[in-house]
Amino acid sequence: MADEFVGFAGLDSDYTDVIARWVSSLRQELGPVLSWWNDLQKRLDTNGAQISRLHWPAGPASHPRMIAIFREHYFLVHWLNIKRSADGSDHAPIEADWGNGDEGGEKSGPIAPKLLLLEMMEDYAPDLWEHFRLFIYTPVGEDQELEIS
Repeated sequence: MADEFVGFAGLDSDYTDVIARWVSSLRQELGPVLSWWNDLQKRLDTNGAQISRLHWPAGPASHPRMIAIFREHYFLVHWLNIKRSADGSDHAPIEADWGNGDEGGEKSGPIAPKLLLLEMMEDYAPDLWEHFRLFIYTPVGEDQELEIS
């Protein structure tokens, strides 16, 4: 699934798969969300006032569906990071590590979800970055898997 992102920023396939799913989900929803945004602007932005941006400062990325997609992928990265930390693959290399093991199969990460999903987006999906450059949402609360019953 992540063929177009293979090798991006030295990330392994687990992270590039998340990028591919993230980009695919966003592109699938972008058309209807842009229609919503354009209609909203026509109704609210009369006489040159930017009322739509007062209520939705990130533009189309402010749509609840886009926020839900971000949240879903944020937690995918979060869980992948937890898995990597549990595997011990997040330690800094030491001299004894050099030349040992299969360098081609090394795991990357952990990587901050916002870095992977938003800050790097300009490089892997510049068309989407135009809509997300002002997006500052951080998930509040935790994934349901982390909630205490």
